[in-house]
Amino acid sequence: MVGFTGDINADTEIVSAMDFALTNAAGTVNTFSIIKNVAGQFWTEHISSLINFVPGEAYMMYVNASPTIVNFPQ
Repeated sequence: MVGFTGDINADTEIVSAMDFALTNAAGTVNTFSIIKNVAGQFWTEHISSLINFVPGEAYMMYVNASPTIVNFPQ
């Protein structure tokens, strides 16, 4: 589970925000199978009901391969 620590001025679009925050440089599509919020909305490569992160909310993320570090800039 990862908290989105960006502020209201941060890029909140899931793929671009995650691509920027990932330290492995593999990209969101290659790193995660699913990203889900507590309301049941989700993002996958092929279908998504979750488009944007909300500052201060937490997200469950299923990693495809080896663990990675996510670092959202302030």
